[in-house]
Amino acid sequence: MAILDILNRDEANFFTETLKNQLVVLNRDFDLLFNSKVKVAQPTFNYLTYEKIVEALPPQCIHIISQWEGECAGNVITTFKESDGKILRGLLMMMQTAAIQDSLKADFTDEIRDTVKELAGQFNSTHESAMREVLSIDLHITLKDVNFQIAAPAAEGLRAIFDEQGYLSHAMIMKIADFPDSSITQYYPVTMMKKVFKLEKVGINSQGAAGKKNAKTILIIDDNMQVRKQIKGFLKEYDLNIVEADDGVKALQLLTRIKVDLVFLSLEVPQMDGLELCKRMQGNPRLESVPVIACSSQSSRENVLSAIHHGARDFVVKPITSKNQIESKIKQYLK
Repeated sequence: MAILDILNRDEANFFTETLKNQLVVLNRDFDLLFNSKVKVAQPTFNYLTYEKIVEALPPQCIHIISQWEGECAGNVITTFKESDGKILRGLLMMMQTAAIQDSLKADFTDEIRDTVKELAGQFNSTHESAMREVLSIDLHITLKDVNFQIAAPAAEGLRAIFDEQGYLSHAMIMKIADFPDSSITQYYPVTMMKKVFKLEKVGINSQGAAGKKNAKTILIIDDNMQVRKQIKGFLKEYDLNIVEADDGVKALQLLTRIKVDLVFLSLEVPQMDGLELCKRMQGNPRLESVPVIACSSQSSRENVLSAIHHGARDFVVKPITSKNQIESKIKQYLK
């Protein structure tokens, strides 16, 4: 079943873009950890009921249950087939930990179970790091359990694991050098993600991002509220929707959820700095054409060229005191 059958378009876009961003972070970390020998790619997204999940699961599976704690709570399940245990074997060998010498077997020996749990803990830590980077919520993820499903599940056989009625599924392919591709699926409870969507409504002003129909939308990114207020003041006479973010992570979330026509970006914002945000935007086909005006008190030639190199179209020196300067940028980039 398609995600749009259960989520509205904004929620569906936010969910898919968030998990695509998770892949970017995971691949970056894997590059460091495994020397570019591991890649995660080809994500697909669906809405599945409990019955559909059980129906689709192969007889032997490994389920890694991660417990989300904080502003939203719930269990996220990561599942792969027993026959794809080569994922673990390959990764363990690369990490120079206790390698599994043979492919995983249906009987799952105690040694294999212990090794899988060890790696599951490492995966869980990486997953937490990735999700904390792409979500601006108070989030802590702990490894709750690793379940070894050794036979085809009965209709109610997996209720202890899949304890919600509906899940948003995120299927992906893990590519490991010298090993066949393997598929992994993550299941996110709909009730938990619905709460995330509500928590993520940050930064939008009282008009809302679509408060004025057919009006252009400008995103102002600066951790100084007075700077954001000043730029908004310069633009109050224009028919614009003004959206705000006080750090780079929140800004990226907004950019993936709403259509933005122009960005004023402080290069010194926390969580994810302006240059990294520019780089992320350039790597996203939907965002690469959005004009970015970099803002910084560091106005050296090197700083300006670095901003342009990372994808900014223009540069404004802070403090910003000229209304005419901001108005000229609006006229130049919002034709």
